[in-house]
Amino acid sequence: MTLRFVEHIVLLIRHYTVKAIHDSPYSPSTVPIQMQAPPPTPAHVQTPFQSALLPQQLSFSQSPFYERLDRFMVEVNETLSKLNILDDLCNRMLCIESHCQSLDKDIGDIKSQFLSINLCMENYGKQSIEFRDRLTHVEYENQQISQENNALRERVVESQTRSMMDNLIFKGIPDVENYNELENTEAKVKEFMGEVLKIKDNINFHVIHSLKPKTDGSPISIVAKFERRKDRDRVLTIARDKLRENPRYSVYEQFPFEVADRRRQLIPILKDARSRNHHAVLRDDKLYIDHKRYYPHPPRSENPY
Repeated sequence: MTLRFVEHIVLLIRHYTVKAIHDSPYSPSTVPIQMQAPPPTPAHVQTPFQSALLPQQLSFSQSPFYERLDRFMVEVNETLSKLNILDDLCNRMLCIESHCQSLDKDIGDIKSQFLSINLCMENYGKQSIEFRDRLTHVEYENQQISQENNALRERVVESQTRSMMDNLIFKGIPDVENYNELENTEAKVKEFMGEVLKIKDNINFHVIHSLKPKTDGSPISIVAKFERRKDRDRVLTIARDKLRENPRYSVYEQFPFEVADRRRQLIPILKDARSRNHHAVLRDDKLYIDHKRYYPHPPRSENPY
């Protein structure tokens, strides 16, 4: 709009400049259009009119007004070119402004996304804390259940040990026919005690049964449950003394699998302690050295928390 206004001003200046030239007394329009030709004169002779008109026309072509007008037009053109550059800059500024607005919008969207992400992270943090607390509680309960399970297992093993306290296992007795029959198995055990152990007393049993057959073809072991603990201890003592030089037969106490495995680990320690002149006794799955119980592994704490 500014450029159009300046162009309009230039057109007005040109219009009034041309009008002033026409209104001047030196303008060709003031001379009559049809004039009588003067008489021919020699070329080297000047007429009074030519001598009076030529200096005026020369002064008119070299008038300072035209010089100022030319300078003014040059300045106007330079100003117009600068205004064109200014319009270009304005357009570029408008483009930059629109681009900045779009960037502001994008930044606002990013900020909103970051806020939502922060909220999600806070929720995840709270959930992770809850999960960690639950996991800690579950681990504590699991340990408690494990301890209770171990305690129950120990009670079961102890109960099995007590139920087997009156039992002895006889190994090496030749297989009997129809070993499932109680009378034949009991007779073979009594015969073994009379012939090998030289026990002539009549010892009564609650029950006698055979264990599972072995794959190596060796004789089946027999389990005998005595009615009296004293009879059982006497037979065991005599068997250890009589069978020391007869490895064909063996008589030993019956224990649960867990107790037997523990005794298997403690027997070498028992022998080593006795070889060092220590008082060592193995009772079930408990080893006592110098009247103090020996633990192959440190006992577990009841409650680690």
